[in-house]
Order: sequence, then C-alpha cells, then structure tokens
Amino acid sequence: MSVLPPEADLIHREAALSGVDASIVFPEGTRIGVEVRAGTRFELRAVADRISASLTFARPELAGLLVIVRAGPDDVRAEELRTLTKKVQAPVEVVAWAPGDAPDVIRDVIMRMIPRVR
Repeated sequence: MSVLPPEADLIHREAALSGVDASIVFPEGTRIGVEVRAGTRFELRAVADRISASLTFARPELAGLLVIVRAGPDDVRAEELRTLTKKVQAPVEVVAWAPGDAPDVIRDVIMRMIPRVR
C-alpha cells in the first residue's frame, strides 16, 4: 500500500540535500522533501536548524518538508521537534512512525500538507 497520493511519485536522492533523503513530486513540479530520522537520539536544535537550512537553500525546489522520526506515536522528542519547526518559513510536518505501524499516519500528514504546498 502506498502512502502517496495517486498523482505523486517518490524520487530518492543519491546524494542527500542537507538531510533530505527523497522528494514527493507532483505532476506540476511541486516537491515535498522527505527526511527520515532513525530514532530520537539527536540534538533537537541542530536538527531544527538543519531543517530550516534545507528549506532555505533548497527553495524553490522544495515547497515543504516531511520529517519521519522512527518513534512511537506519543514520543516526546518528536513533539519537541514539531514545536521547534513551527518557526520555519515553509510547511514542515513531523510524524512519529515505526516499522510495523499502519502507514495511515504518514499518508494523513501528506494529505494535510498538499493544500499548503500546491
């Protein structure tokens, strides 16, 4: 089951752009960057600063950023990262997800972002 909208494609980057591992690309060219964090053992401020830099330097290539953190749905670190990224000048969504979890949470976040980036 794909988490992408029917008209979108996922493009993986061989050389990551400031932490952006892939992009969700829509037919008109709109791109949402995807960054995957392997867990919650990271420096919050450093990650938030990198997210801000990714969007600043990648604009206009990226219209927004989806950050998937490998964690449980109520993870405190993911929530703290959500709070820090609210100051970024582009749409950023942080979703906590772990292998084995239903993909619905990721799909719901992508669908919520679409009106904000297109």
